Amino acid sequence: MEDPIFHVLCYCKNLSHPYSRLLSAPYQVKVVIADAHDLFRSLLKFWMESEPGIGLAAETGSGLEVHQLIKEHKADLLLMDPLIPERSGFDIARELSEDMPGLRMIAIYPEGKPYLVDQIQRSGFHGSVCKNSNTIKTLKEAIENVQGGNAYFCAQTCRIQNILYNSNHSFARLLSLREQQILAYIGAGMDNEDIGAQLKLSPATVQTHRRNLFRKLGIHDTPSLMRYAIEQGFWTPGFDPSIHSTQ
Repeated sequence: MEDPIFHVLCYCKNLSHPYSRLLSAPYQVKVVIADAHDLFRSLLKFWMESEPGIGLAAETGSGLEVHQLIKEHKADLLLMDPLIPERSGFDIARELSEDMPGLRMIAIYPEGKPYLVDQIQRSGFHGSVCKNSNTIKTLKEAIENVQGGNAYFCAQTCRIQNILYNSNHSFARLLSLREQQILAYIGAGMDNEDIGAQLKLSPATVQTHRRNLFRKLGIHDTPSLMRYAIEQGFWTPGFDPSIHSTQ
């Protein structure tokens, strides 16, 4: 049984909102899917073929292609895994929010790690669905609400966000964005010299940030700091920390 969904953010009372057209057949919402997994994209495409109000405009497994596909197909909606390879999905969402304010965006993420949820909220997504805990029914509800001008964040997103912003011990309250970025590199096992080279900082500056991380998080050794970074979602195996943004 699915968890209840929280539809509580950015509610639009204007029933004539242009994005309510999803509910007005025969218009088809033009969707771009951006996800690294071929099978997942194929399953979504198969589902959309049976939905009269939803049409697949394009799909990609690379973050480098998303912006161009949105423009080329004049898409209405982007379904994107923020961890898509080759470019930060968070940066893509920020850019699209500025360049194409009419575009609606839903994050389809694999696992509810706190850092990921925090960045979804910061990056301009209008909704979220967790691949591991939600069903196609939730995705359809998310699309209908987001296209109707509302926000739709799944229950898992809302639970984690509530913890992040109501706990005095969460990284969202304790760490600067630069410290969070450096924490991602530490999670990847990089030393001060390598991190400095990536971020154009001196090793001494990185070491200062590392000391601040120890102090603020109450952690006393690098292995524990790496473990914290992984548990919170700053780094996962196969993920390039250089796509983390400081925005």
